[in-house]
Amino acid sequence: MGVPITRTLVVMAMDNPSVKVQVLRQACCAADDQVGPLTADYSIAADAPLSELIEQIRASRFLQFSSTHIRISGEANGQLLVDVFSSEGPPPVFHVSPSMPVGTAVGGHMLNFRFLQS
Repeated sequence: MGVPITRTLVVMAMDNPSVKVQVLRQACCAADDQVGPLTADYSIAADAPLSELIEQIRASRFLQFSSTHIRISGEANGQLLVDVFSSEGPPPVFHVSPSMPVGTAVGGHMLNFRFLQS
């Protein structure tokens, strides 16, 4: 048996191509590292705004927080895109235009969320 290959999938739907964005997140605690999924895939139109993808991720509750980890930062290809806060916190803070198309913002790279020092 071979090793599975991960690929970014582009699906043509009428005139609006969709992209499959692979999202990786850092665990917020040891228990989360053991039981929580740390990767997820999201399908979205390539020209959809980045804010729509972030809202889809937030709504799925994929990102996890703790009392000491209330803000997680998302980056792709070494560029900081957004800070997302726990549900009790403020709305996301974008470091690029929230209207930037997902295809441009992520550009076929993994979207990686991790806890950064303030």
